[in-house]
Amino acid sequence: MIKLLTSFVIISITLNAVAADPFQAQQWGLKNSGNSQSIELDHITTFKVQARSGQDLQIPASLKKPAKKIIVAVLDTGIDVNHPDLKNQIRTNPSECKALAKFLSCQTEKSRAECEKIWMNTANPEVDQDKNGYPMDCQGWSILGNTNAADILGKPDYTDEQGHGTHVSGIIAAGVNNGVGVSGASSNVEILPVQVLGVKPSEPIKPLSFEGNGPVVTSEPKVEPPVMVPPRLGKPDITANSELQDSDLTPFEKGKEAYRKSLGDLVARGVIYAIKSGAQVINFSMGWPESNDSTYLRQVLAAAQKKGIIIVAAAGNDSTRALLRPCAYPGVICVAAHGPDGSLSHFSNYGTGVDIAAPGTNILSTYPTDKRPVRFRSTLGYEFLHGTSQASPYVAALAAELLAQGIPSNEVYQRLILGSRPAQSKLALLEGAAHDLSKDQTRESSLVESKWILSGLADLSRALNVTAKSLILPSSKEKNEI
Repeated sequence: MIKLLTSFVIISITLNAVAADPFQAQQWGLKNSGNSQSIELDHITTFKVQARSGQDLQIPASLKKPAKKIIVAVLDTGIDVNHPDLKNQIRTNPSECKALAKFLSCQTEKSRAECEKIWMNTANPEVDQDKNGYPMDCQGWSILGNTNAADILGKPDYTDEQGHGTHVSGIIAAGVNNGVGVSGASSNVEILPVQVLGVKPSEPIKPLSFEGNGPVVTSEPKVEPPVMVPPRLGKPDITANSELQDSDLTPFEKGKEAYRKSLGDLVARGVIYAIKSGAQVINFSMGWPESNDSTYLRQVLAAAQKKGIIIVAAAGNDSTRALLRPCAYPGVICVAAHGPDGSLSHFSNYGTGVDIAAPGTNILSTYPTDKRPVRFRSTLGYEFLHGTSQASPYVAALAAELLAQGIPSNEVYQRLILGSRPAQSKLALLEGAAHDLSKDQTRESSLVESKWILSGLADLSRALNVTAKSLILPSSKEKNEI
């Protein structure tokens, strides 16, 4: 199999003077007007990915405002908390921001260790006024680093050196109609940043830039009357004796010494923080193979699902049916990527274990203002990226929007699946030099296996208007050979 598309670069940018957010016209995932997307195969050859008008998220123009915004936890590489398109969209604890400012000021005179004894002490009445157990979590938490003086893994002060988490956060919640940059998919959400990675998850790469050293990572109360939940929608299959209780969801490291063996074990700490901080949706734009799986993370996610928290994860960028974790976990909404023509992206993982697809090719979003973008050449603070890492936050935003519109959390998955629309056939690529694209068409080889997923393309309008009907699902997400 020959892969032609491995990286995407927008050749030129035309600003839309009418759009409330200047770069809104470049966000085909929110409104696809049928404009093709320019991409580079190498420094000489350029292709254009053709588009079909309307192959976007179909977000209604008018949506009601909830009494309280929906909290979406983004477990990723962090966030640029000062980004002009994000700073007002981040969940903030003002009282703990004051404590954090004092902690940072303390370090100008004393060592961090000395300051932690004062400010990482939960007995200090200033440091944990929201009572979630995490001192000074002004705008989220980072699990990176050592166990602090409070016996909690991580710290409240962090940055986003990679840019991946900032990009994902902007897809969900960049300020809408604020006259700045881009628009998020929902204006009814707050981002809860949880830094769990110090290295950027992998994305589709250009052959000429491949270095081969990147990481693989790309995560019941009694009901009356009793309701049978299919295994695909239920909590992960763990024994009753190992099911976690609320008392097990503690931020403290005492008793967790055995659960620091894998990335998943560490990510589980981030999920606990999200649970304790009131997250209603959790997005994982990352993944790892079964060989690196974490029983502890499965247990923690099971506890989150019992509380009605919706888990969304990226399917992966390996163009395979092999599922990554946590995408493969029961109850997790596993998201593929599709292009502007409405077909599944060449790099996207697929199969019946993948639940739904969302825009993931050439996605413009926020980027740390102190990092120079590679693909977006108009200004700092924004960048084009591509992958299921970009598709997953779109679905997380739609899940949050359904909650904001009054849809119960136990209906969100069903509405997304039943409301999806069919994926389209792949349009041919237009080939030529960057300055003179011809009408020569490059079609996908007939030897390439056709891709499929459980449902189709995410569509908010259809999801909001789904009528009651049966939904029959496979009992397991894993690939079964007959």
